[in-house]
Amino acid sequence: MEKSLSQMSLEELWQLFPIILKEHNPLYCEWYAQEKNDLIKIIGIKNIKRINHIGSTAVKGLMAKPTIDILLEIDKNCVVEDLKTKLLNSEWLLMSEETKPNFKLSFNKGYTQKGFADKVFHLHVRYVGDWDELYFRDYLIEHKNIMIDYEKLKMKLEKRHKHNRDEYTNAKNNFVKKYSIFAKQKYGNRYIPENMQNIRLDHELAPCIEQWGWKYHHLGIPTKEIMPDERYLPHLKFYVSGFSTSPFGIEWMRFDKDCPISDIVKSVPHIAFEVDDIDKEFAEHNFEIISEPGVPSDGVRAAMILHNGAPIELIEFKKKQEYKNEKKI
Repeated sequence: MEKSLSQMSLEELWQLFPIILKEHNPLYCEWYAQEKNDLIKIIGIKNIKRINHIGSTAVKGLMAKPTIDILLEIDKNCVVEDLKTKLLNSEWLLMSEETKPNFKLSFNKGYTQKGFADKVFHLHVRYVGDWDELYFRDYLIEHKNIMIDYEKLKMKLEKRHKHNRDEYTNAKNNFVKKYSIFAKQKYGNRYIPENMQNIRLDHELAPCIEQWGWKYHHLGIPTKEIMPDERYLPHLKFYVSGFSTSPFGIEWMRFDKDCPISDIVKSVPHIAFEVDDIDKEFAEHNFEIISEPGVPSDGVRAAMILHNGAPIELIEFKKKQEYKNEKKI
């Protein structure tokens, strides 16, 4: 008796469903359009804010795994359990579910015990937001040279990670992040929903301060110079100086070669804000997280996010005993 997909190990699934790149198929757009119509019938238009064809099959001329990736953005008032039930009753398989830091559901269709079906779909369900996948897709469509570079990278990785989907995806991340940032800088607020747009006037405070209630704490600047009165943090393997005496909250940071901090924090200045509750901020905003919340020192909880290529630190202060079970960083 054959194993069901749910009974197979990850390694068995990777063998059954290898990374296979194929020339662009002009029928991809038709497959997407038909599936989009089916999703509207299954879920109901009132629960849907946007549906988009994303991923490499949405880019004409780009070699891709023959899988149609669909980004389904729903209203926050949507009853998620009802949505899940409707999809599961319509041949979709739930592959993963996240609630923190952002709500995400991942479904697929077209995976069988004998391998790929003729048509394969991935469905990414999220609350409506400013998602990188939309910008990256548009950037590849409008910049053929970058599309070609991406194709070359994928072809190289296909040979290296044919039976390891996670490694294949992880190896593309830096490329995708880099050009997603470029795309957001170029396209501005192209995909920010109207109710999320907030154009700031010259005299106004940043929305994170004026609307979200964040408080400026410090500006961290990486340096390779030995600074006066440095203090070494052995568990983090870097030196800090300046914060306690700077009227502007400037903190210089000098890193050991084996410092475990994210490379972007070691090379790009970051701004830090004090917040009341880091978990609440993560739940309310679609942040790209560099480092999960942890405790760098007694009574301090911190996390790092990335916004348009800039690292931002969120800091929360509490009494020592409130963090006694929190992960140390």
